[in-house]
Amino acid sequence: MSAGVHQWTTERLHGPVSDLLGAAEPSKSATRLVRIHTITRPALVLGSTQSLDAADPRRAADAGAEVVRRRSGGGAVLLQPGGQIWADFFVPAADPLWSDDVARAVHWVGELWSTVIEPFVTEPISVHSGRLEADDWGRLVCFAGRGSGEVFVGGLKVVGISQRRSRQRARIQTTARLRHPPTAESGHGPERAQIGGGPSRRSGVIPAPVGRAHGPPKPRLHSPRPRANGPDSLTYSLDLLDELALLDVAPQDRNTGREVMAARCGAIGAIEADVIAALLRTLKAGA
Repeated sequence: MSAGVHQWTTERLHGPVSDLLGAAEPSKSATRLVRIHTITRPALVLGSTQSLDAADPRRAADAGAEVVRRRSGGGAVLLQPGGQIWADFFVPAADPLWSDDVARAVHWVGELWSTVIEPFVTEPISVHSGRLEADDWGRLVCFAGRGSGEVFVGGLKVVGISQRRSRQRARIQTTARLRHPPTAESGHGPERAQIGGGPSRRSGVIPAPVGRAHGPPKPRLHSPRPRANGPDSLTYSLDLLDELALLDVAPQDRNTGREVMAARCGAIGAIEADVIAALLRTLKAGA
């Protein structure tokens, strides 16, 4: 894709998440740029305000997962090979897509992702247009909260967004969760709601968030870590990983958190290559 005033330049990066997060920023003269990342090992990515102590290093090591921290805010996100589309959008301050309003600045990204995923889902698609809504679970795990521009299908969050801004540009980081049909080799996948393929209906209705006035108990962080051979020890499979498997929370809170996640989080029933192709087509059509 060639670069132009209102065209997108595309970069494709491959590697471990720690290397991809450390990739050089675009030049000051760069126009619209999208970076699509293909990761080679799982990683728990913490938000900029979260301490590395929020993760359980033993569990992460057992899972073969990195623990890293991004420079944008929000809760933890688990990235797995083939498990999501991680796309960052760089928009210069002089671009018509730029907005000084932090919430409005990402709404176009939600609309873009809504168009991208529409062929792959059957439930109504909605984009959150308000400010951040996050209880303790939402502050702990990205996909348990609601931020401006984030995309929901059937009321379940499928695209998370964070951003980092300077006077020169905004970097809008997005993660669209995927869940392709399980195979005999992959097992049944994580216990997240799956949204199947087929035509969809667009909707502007945002269902009320879970756990407001009488929500689930708050997570207790930094609980004593169990012994490696204790009752909380796990034999990991990539298909069984989620954020709560790698965060340092009490075992009973991990179970509660998974109930919360099941009620708030979804995934797109498609494979990585198909969704990337749809993203590139949509960017080209809208340039």
